[in-house]
Amino acid sequence: MGIECDGASYHSSSTARDRDRLRQQVLERLGWRIHRIWSTEWFRNKPEQIRLLVEKINKSQ
Repeated sequence: MGIECDGASYHSSSTARDRDRLRQQVLERLGWRIHRIWSTEWFRNKPEQIRLLVEKINKSQ
């Protein structure tokens, strides 16, 4: 399982979005599951983001 934390300022660049999309596609083809956390959601509601992450980890085992 891969976990990514993304921020809006980083993703304002189209090349960054394309690079992330390509990386995720490659990893998923290799059997990875990717869980993405947006920084705005993390700062807005950290306990909920942790709960969702733990839930995903438990489901992946």
